[in-house]
Amino acid sequence: MTKLSKRKIKWAIDEVVKHKKSTKSVAFLSKVTQRRIQQLVKIYKETGRYPELKMKRRPKLHLKDEEKRIIDTAYAESHLGARLLRHHIERYYGVKIPQK
Repeated sequence: MTKLSKRKIKWAIDEVVKHKKSTKSVAFLSKVTQRRIQQLVKIYKETGRYPELKMKRRPKLHLKDEEKRIIDTAYAESHLGARLLRHHIERYYGVKIPQK
């Protein structure tokens, strides 16, 4: 989930450009960094249009039941943390489970 929607982006840019508010105060109210507001204002000034966020992101990977079972059994026998458990599973079970 993104912090800035189309409506919030338009509001933030209007506050900075039309109402002469500081980027710091707008960023605080929007709960994003000051630099991000500066980037959005710059894009608006260069193109004259409000920037749009790209919604094409990497889809979330869901573990299969088999992978969950392997994780549970490997943890029960080794009691390793997440990083080392991944290597343990790869070595002893021959399965590569992606990090999320």
